[in-house]
Amino acid sequence: MIAIKFLGVTVNSTLNWAPHISVLCNELNKISGLLFRASQFQLLKAIILLYNTFAHCKPVYCMETWGNAPNTHLKKLYIIQKQLVRTVFRKPPWGYSAQIFKKKAKILPVLLLYKHQISLIAGGIFYNDPPPNPTYPTRSSKINLPLPPSRSACGHCKPNYQASKAWNKRPLQIREIKAALSFKTALKHLLDAHIFFPFY
Repeated sequence: MIAIKFLGVTVNSTLNWAPHISVLCNELNKISGLLFRASQFQLLKAIILLYNTFAHCKPVYCMETWGNAPNTHLKKLYIIQKQLVRTVFRKPPWGYSAQIFKKKAKILPVLLLYKHQISLIAGGIFYNDPPPNPTYPTRSSKINLPLPPSRSACGHCKPNYQASKAWNKRPLQIREIKAALSFKTALKHLLDAHIFFPFY
């Protein structure tokens, strides 16, 4: 199957994002060696800075596009992400990683990172262009985003469809927040609570 690179994202004809995730895994594996060697003589603060500079930025790039890939592909990336976090905090390879994500690294696992990114897009849509009042308003309908019309699986994978879907799944108390900055904080706390079950 032919795959091409477009604006830094590797795509194939089926758009299952397996080639792009494979490229990411290879790049992060190389960075893992760098972090391991640096962790032998650098302070923890410096190692975290290296992680954020060289590793964290890679899966975040264009994640709104490819982050809804099947979990079978995303779990490969998640395994490497756990290895990187263990390396940063000098934990054994078999160590339990959820506590590190939640309390020490303060970063989100791959799948939750996608939910975070796509929800931020949805928040931007809602705060900048709120939906019109529905004909039969209810408490939730006033703060829902309409799903873009689509009848195909490909259309359901588009970022704007996923953003509206993600927004409508967020709890009412988060969607009712009036300030964008408070929304971002509440969203991060919500996703932090699911770190122990990142593929929920």
